[in-house]
Amino acid sequence: MIVDMGRDVPIKDMAAKAKEMNADIVAVSTLMTTTMPNMKKVVDELASVGRKGKTRVLIGGAPTSMDFAKSIGADSWCKDASGAVKEAEALVKLARG
Repeated sequence: MIVDMGRDVPIKDMAAKAKEMNADIVAVSTLMTTTMPNMKKVVDELASVGRKGKTRVLIGGAPTSMDFAKSIGADSWCKDASGAVKEAEALVKLARG
């Protein structure tokens, strides 16, 4: 199941929904460097609600990179939407063992 929470969703709401849904993945993207720090906040908030290692974080967007993903503790990164589908499939397999 995919839940699209839309844009400008409070980070606490995203983490609460991930916990409620027992989510395998939370995917976030950005087109602006000014919002990139919020991606780290997503990773941290998921950990604070007990989802570290349970919900994988997939990031993307023009100003992001795999190096950035690693630096914030995200599990993966994708260059574009078609790559994100493949990466999400791989992360779900990983999450479900």
